[in-house]
Amino acid sequence: MNPALAVSPDLSWTAASARDQAAIKAFLTVHEAWACGCSDKVRTARLGKRFLTGQKTLLAMGRDRNGQLDSLVLFSASSLVFPVLSPLALAQPASLESLRAFAGGPGGYGRVRPHSCIGLRDQVQALETAFGWRPQVGVNYFAMAQGDPEELLTVAAAPRPERRLPGLSVRLAVATDLAALLPLACAYDREEVLTANHAFNAEWCRAAQVNSLRHFTVILAELDGRAIGRVQTNAVGYSREQIGGVYVAPTWRGRGVARAMMSLMLAELGRRGRLASLFVKRRNQVAIGLYESLGFRKVADYRVDYF
Repeated sequence: MNPALAVSPDLSWTAASARDQAAIKAFLTVHEAWACGCSDKVRTARLGKRFLTGQKTLLAMGRDRNGQLDSLVLFSASSLVFPVLSPLALAQPASLESLRAFAGGPGGYGRVRPHSCIGLRDQVQALETAFGWRPQVGVNYFAMAQGDPEELLTVAAAPRPERRLPGLSVRLAVATDLAALLPLACAYDREEVLTANHAFNAEWCRAAQVNSLRHFTVILAELDGRAIGRVQTNAVGYSREQIGGVYVAPTWRGRGVARAMMSLMLAELGRRGRLASLFVKRRNQVAIGLYESLGFRKVADYRVDYF
């Protein structure tokens, strides 16, 4: 990273520091309908002399001519890049070229490809163009988010036929449910996560599920005591939590299991005063219909690119 201030015609890029926390929180909260994953990484970062500027990690802040925070780009130590860009940054290629100069240098992100780039589709593609990155695999999604509280009350009050599967129970999972959850987690990874760039790794899958049980909310569906479904959060923002890993064993799909799990998850988040967001593959019309019936709305085209 070039420690000097990088200036474009309309944006100046600097590395975020501890004194910028309030501005960063206010900025990201506005965008959490689709950027909750970025908020989670920023929110849980250890603070020091320079915020999020540890080994190969950078939170780049773009300020406009009035000194106001206009854009953020997270370059994480895990080689994930998450842009949160304004129309101003997108409209002027010089703004992102200036970011590349700022984040570059020997071994910097101006020279090294990340593992993945995630965010709104136009922002991901604009950043990749500026940095000269060419993804090998890209997956398109819809970002979806719950609406305001009044809208949620209307959704909750709407009559809906109950199709509860006899013998089905849903509950918050605990650490001792790991063995029951693992087959579901592995099946989800194989079906929904892995691309042509990835090979399944059982140890990584287990570690991820352990981490979810420790740090996030996990819902388990059981049929007569047998685990058949899982829903969990995978990011905690300032005002929202991101739901992911929604999975029902194939035999039991279309029987109301996902709705029951999602309903409990949303009730739990609501009890804590939190709203939810998620992203779903554009071709998954069944899931999109479920989420819309629960009060989610499409907010943007979302993309994950892998290198």
